[in-house]
Order: sequence, then C-alpha cells, then structure tokens
Amino acid sequence: MPDNGIGQYLFHGFDPAAPDHVRRETFDLQAPCLFLFQTALTHVENRFVLHLSHRRSVTATHVVGVNFQLWTRINARSTAQQNITALLLGIGMLGILIVILMAVFAPQLSHFGPEKMVGLPKSPPDGEFWFGTDNYGRDIFSRILYGARVSLQVGIIAVGIAATAGYVLGLVAGYFEGWVDRVIMCVMDIFFAFPSILLAIFISAVLGRGLVNTMIAIGIVNIPVFARTVRASVISAKGLEYVQNAKSVGVRTGTILIRHISPNVVAPFTVQATLALSSAILTEASMSFLGLGIQPPDPSWGSMLSESRTFMEHSPWMALFPILFIVITILLFNILGDSLRDVLDPKLKT
Repeated sequence: MPDNGIGQYLFHGFDPAAPDHVRRETFDLQAPCLFLFQTALTHVENRFVLHLSHRRSVTATHVVGVNFQLWTRINARSTAQQNITALLLGIGMLGILIVILMAVFAPQLSHFGPEKMVGLPKSPPDGEFWFGTDNYGRDIFSRILYGARVSLQVGIIAVGIAATAGYVLGLVAGYFEGWVDRVIMCVMDIFFAFPSILLAIFISAVLGRGLVNTMIAIGIVNIPVFARTVRASVISAKGLEYVQNAKSVGVRTGTILIRHISPNVVAPFTVQATLALSSAILTEASMSFLGLGIQPPDPSWGSMLSESRTFMEHSPWMALFPILFIVITILLFNILGDSLRDVLDPKLKT
C-alpha cells in the first residue's frame, strides 16, 4: 500500500439474487473523513485497522450480510491535530490560571487601591502608572486587577446557579419525559425566546442593581442552556443496556440517576460550564457598561469602559485596557471549552 495518504477499502458482500461480489472504494485521507455505506444489518465478520501512513490510521469493518444496511465509519485523526488540541488546552488553562492569580493577589500586585485618587487625571501610561490613570486620577492597573475579581466572582457564582438548577431540571426532564419533560422544556423555550442580555437586564431591573442581583440575573438566564445539555445526555444514556438492566432488576430511580446516568453527563456538562463562564463575564460587562450591573465606585471592566466613553479620543488607554482584558479572558475560556470538548467527546477520538 503506498505511503501517500491514499488507501483502498475492500467491501465484500452478497445478496440472495446475485453471486458474491466485491466493491472497491478508494478515498483520500488527507483530512479526517466519514464514509457511510447503507446496508441491512446482518452480522459483522471482523474488524481491523489499516495503517496508511506515519500520521494516520483508519478503523474499518469487513461486513458480510444480505441486503446491507450498515453504517461503516472510518475515522482518520492526525497526530498533528491532537497536538494542536493539547496546545490549545494548555494555553487556555495557563491563561485562565494567570487571570485567577491576578484576581487573588490583586492587593499584592497593585501599588494603589482601586478607589484611591493617586495621580493626575487622565495621565498616560508610564513607569509609575503602568496603564495610566482615569478621569479621577485612579490607577487603571489596580482597577483592572480588582475588576478581574468581580468578573470571575460573577462568572463562577452565576454559572454555579445556572448549572445546579439546569442539571436538576435536565435530569428530571430527560429521565421521566412525558408531561414532565414537556412542561420543563416549554418553560426553557420561553426563556430561549428572549435574547440573553435583554432577559438579564429585565431580571436585574426587577431585582434591583448590585453585585448579588447581577449574579442571580445572569444565573437565571443560563439555566435553559444547562437544562437542554443535561436532558440530551440523559435521554441518550438511559437507553444504554446497563441502564435498562438496572431498571429490570428493580434498582431505585435515584440510584440509577446518580450512579449510572450522571457519569455520562459529566463531559458535556463540563464543557458547557466552561463556555458559560465566558458568556457570564461578557453579560456582566455589558450590564455594567449600561449601568445595570456593578455600581461605581466598585471596579468592573464594564463600568470602566462606560466611564471612558467620553475620553476615548484624547485618553484611549482608559478604554483600551478594559477591552483588552475582557476580550482575552473570554477568548481563554472559549479556547478551554472547545479544547475540552475535543478531548472529552468520544466521537472525536481515534
């Protein structure tokens, strides 16, 4: 077999009206691919692995049967792609760790308090004030560090609220189905009908401004996403053979949900939680920018950006650094979430 990424797949089969025949399929494995052969499943004769090059391997199935209707899947996953995924995962984890350390050690890293007027208003970045000062003479670097605390606190607690409620609702809806499923998912669909930022603003307006109410509002908005994710995983898992066996021998529902179904939810649930953190941080920044989230003088990246609107032309650093940290933090969480999905999704493994 040539070592050029081109492989040949021999498909053997027969039907009652014709003698045995052989079908040859040739395909290019320069990229991961999926080949589907429709057959009526009779039996699988054997399974083997073809090593087509130094970089790729293909799993194929040799099938013998009548009136074929089998889905034969050929996975080709390059080592280079796996290395890229590992690299992105490392970058995401390292970057988020740095942001967390910035927030935890903000008092030690900053020379000034976030609310103290320590310099001339709108001073450009220099050796004393690394990110410059704002329109009140406050050190922007210090406010960025303390703002990271607020963003992470809002993100973690809001996602915790959403994940807990969404997990329970999704578990119940997916396992019991019927009218319980219809009622729960109908409510979730109503939430989905509104843009998340508008719904968060409405809830915050009803509850009132402030840090706690902002976290509650963002948490409520993200519940439907977790509920749908968990529900889909539960519906898929409860049809597995060992779950059906547990039901047949009289294992209690609670035990089945906790011991047999919940482990199948962990992977997609973890990925969704990571991605939801970036969404929560962005929503908090948007609400603070509009004056409905964290209230001055408490530092928040969104409120810092709002205060800099009228000074962007002459003091661009006032807006530059909050924008930069919002974008970088959200990007890091998205990179981590996408990388975790690639690592944890069994469909993407060779």
